[in-house]
Amino acid sequence: MQNLGTLRLHLFAQVGSAPDYLFLLQTILRTDPQGAVNFALMMSQMEGGCPVDYNTITDLFLQRNLIREATAFLLDVLKPNLPEHAFLQTKVLEINLVTFPNVADAILANGMFSQYDRPRVAQLCEKAGLYVRALQHYTELPDIKRVIVNTHAIEPQVCVVYYIYLFVLQIIGF
Repeated sequence: MQNLGTLRLHLFAQVGSAPDYLFLLQTILRTDPQGAVNFALMMSQMEGGCPVDYNTITDLFLQRNLIREATAFLLDVLKPNLPEHAFLQTKVLEINLVTFPNVADAILANGMFSQYDRPRVAQLCEKAGLYVRALQHYTELPDIKRVIVNTHAIEPQVCVVYYIYLFVLQIIGF
């Protein structure tokens, strides 16, 4: 049925009438969240670019508390790791650090993003108890000192590396 709907949409678009993609996405979203993800991904691959802004699509998922679906959509469309997607990279990490920290940890472990707001993500990692991730993102000495004391949640090898780092910084006068 879903393939038939997609086929109809393609035929409709080929006739010369431009469909209201936002309305169609909202309609699909009400009854079939995964179908909405697939439809959004199909739109993202359309010739001439996506007819609906990625942020708008993401907000539609989030308004219905469909965090997994929003994450799935963003992970797919943000694969190119472009500078203009920094806001959306930050957004997907923020959403998951607040609701599903283990998902955010996996995204960060994969290293698929590099354009996001690192200080903001560091703060959220710290709040989520992902202290090693926070240490990987912080650059200011007071932040590193504040996080490193959470030795109960940081593996000893990591602590040793950061203590050496702090020691070297003190020697050179930072």
